Formats: sequence, structure tokens, C-alpha cells
Amino acid sequence: MALFARTRTLAKDMELAALASVCAAERLPLVALKGVTDLVDRAHAGGEPAHEAFVRNLERTCARLAESSAKYMHQLLDA
Repeated sequence: MALFARTRTLAKDMELAALASVCAAERLPLVALKGVTDLVDRAHAGGEPAHEAFVRNLERTCARLAESSAKYMHQLLDA
């Protein structure tokens, strides 16, 4: 937590880091859009239980990811 605070980390990601490492080693292109639901500094903000914060963040993240992925796909297709 001290490292997160010192570096102002808002989110963590392990899965994409592993995938990116494999793609780099195999010289494969990688494009990724991720939605963050497990916010480091807000998991227990205001005493909110972690599972409630996760569900709230999941709903918000899914909506934003759906909106941004449609825009992103149009950009890729137009390129």
C-alpha cells in the first residue's frame, strides 16, 4: 500500500501484463481495452464493504467500456 500511495496508483493489473509479456516475446501485436473494477484507493472508502464497492464499480465500468469500445472499434476500422 505504501508503494501505491507513493506512486499514486489507482488500479492494478496482472492479467494484461502477463498477456503483453507473452505477445512481446512472440512478437505478436496486442490491442487491449480494460475496465478497472478493483480500485486501490477506494475499496473501503467511507466504510463501504469491498463487495459493494466492487459491484458498483463493475456496473459503472461495464457501461463505460461498452461505450468506449464501440468508439475504438470504429477508429480501428477506419484506419
